[in-house]
Amino acid sequence: MWTEARPGLPAALAALALLAAAAPAATEGGWTRLTTPEIADALVARTIAFDNGATQEFRADGTTTYDSGSGPSAGKWRASDDEYCSIWPPSEDWVCFDVERSADGLDLRFTSTGGGFSVGRYIDLR
Repeated sequence: MWTEARPGLPAALAALALLAAAAPAATEGGWTRLTTPEIADALVARTIAFDNGATQEFRADGTTTYDSGSGPSAGKWRASDDEYCSIWPPSEDWVCFDVERSADGLDLRFTSTGGGFSVGRYIDLR
């Protein structure tokens, strides 16, 4: 669930997350920030579930599907400059987020430049 609205982009569609196994510097509260290669490795062929019941699938070709229960939305994703970025038509703007994993490696947190965040969990690691 987002803690801030994203103008021009539905907050539900912007909710995304990641996981990686490498060991970058730890951050406050047991979260570890991921690098570009860790983000890419963490997302390919994975599905994440969010607290609001939505799920998101990530494919190797850079396509992604977000489903909040009212039908899937198709978008694109990439990892760049140590951030996860996504674009959801009809918008033509990429929106990027810092990505962190929890200490137990199950939860993923995406933080916007404004400080809002969304937390999700890999479905297959529950």
